[in-house]
Amino acid sequence: MAETEAPSTGWEPDVPATDTTARRYVTDWAELNYELAAPMDAAYRDDLVVIGDCSSMNGFLNTAMLMHPRAALDPTLAVTRAQQFFAEREGGEFIVVSPWPTADLRRYGFTLMGYPPLMLRPAGGDAPSLPDGLEIRRVESLDQLRVFEDIETRAYGENKFEYPDTILHIPRWSMWLGSVDGDAVATAAASLAYGITRVEWIATLPEARGRGVGEAMTWLPTLVDPERDAVLIASDVGRPIYERMGFRALGRFTLWTAPRKMP
Repeated sequence: MAETEAPSTGWEPDVPATDTTARRYVTDWAELNYELAAPMDAAYRDDLVVIGDCSSMNGFLNTAMLMHPRAALDPTLAVTRAQQFFAEREGGEFIVVSPWPTADLRRYGFTLMGYPPLMLRPAGGDAPSLPDGLEIRRVESLDQLRVFEDIETRAYGENKFEYPDTILHIPRWSMWLGSVDGDAVATAAASLAYGITRVEWIATLPEARGRGVGEAMTWLPTLVDPERDAVLIASDVGRPIYERMGFRALGRFTLWTAPRKMP
């Protein structure tokens, strides 16, 4: 009997990154973090995992992205490589991101963060008018970047966000600050690559919530290129807001976190 070739999973290196929406999203996220960390000699990639370590105190800037389903089914090799890589550097926790359910990583010292939904909004449509008093400006200077970081840190109530200054010079990446009556209170960001808009870092300070500011900040990156589908990872709490905007869930990611130096 002739030997048949195994069917493609759609995640092999020779398959275009545009094969599926999930792969477009994953590839852009992984490549952007790799690009930010590479100048610090803190990036790594192979067929199973792409690592970018910005030595931030916030784990979302220190990520190991699983790039093939077999890395989720049998994560030993990819996870071991990530642990060894992050242990060599200073900084906060790191996060393993998987587009698929994974084996239980608790035996490696990880803590489960959750299963956030990946959501897509088809291209087109119009955003509603901005709430009264809201002004949105693009982040173009280091001073504005520091304000952006401060708002995110306060809004999420997590470890300090610290972006490499080089993020301001990545052509596909844009960041915005939203101000109400002159005070910066909200953030948004987007990456335009692989044929989609990846919507990121929507945050609103507690004192500005309940006035439509967060939704307005989401509409801007969603429609920054009205000919592209917009894709984001949501929380279950925020999911109803995105659904009201026309986003629909495609599936769920799996996120694990771990200290970079194990006890």
